[in-house]
Amino acid sequence: VVGGITSNEERYSISTNKLKKMVLKNDTIIVGAGVLLSELNEKLIDTPYWFPVDPTEQSASVGGCATNNAG
Repeated sequence: VVGGITSNEERYSISTNKLKKMVLKNDTIIVGAGVLLSELNEKLIDTPYWFPVDPTEQSASVGGCATNNAG
């Protein structure tokens, strides 16, 4: 079965939609788990930095990529 997260009385779902903070300081960027790859790439476009993972799905979140070891 393919689908989104579902929960019942025994389990919990966590939304990362509001975890969108991005801080670029010196040579480090700190991003929240809810930041989309497209948003991260847009933030980095005028810098010499890039996010090396470049999947075809730019609407994936950074947290989702990290959780699923996606690349």
